Amino acid sequence: MIKFDPDSDYQKHRDVSKGVHYTQNGHAFTAGLRHIGKATGSIKPVKDKKQTSAQKGAKERASEKLKGFADPEVPDEVQSALKENKEALAAEEHA
Repeated sequence: MIKFDPDSDYQKHRDVSKGVHYTQNGHAFTAGLRHIGKATGSIKPVKDKKQTSAQKGAKERASEKLKGFADPEVPDEVQSALKENKEALAAEEHA
């Protein structure tokens, strides 16, 4: 009997008539992970998605545009409280 492997790739499907069910390696499983047969229809095995060079270039251009933005200004009171908290945590670690 074929068993569902939660560590392997699988797809979760929600359907009005079938409810929640899973597919893994071309086999269908119920919500209770019981094998119900081979997967049929438009259900296909999971494939790894790879980025195209155009997608990588777009991502790099977007990150380049964001480099000019500065970190938001923090009021002095908050900054001193954060510094004090950081120093207290460092002291606790060494104690």
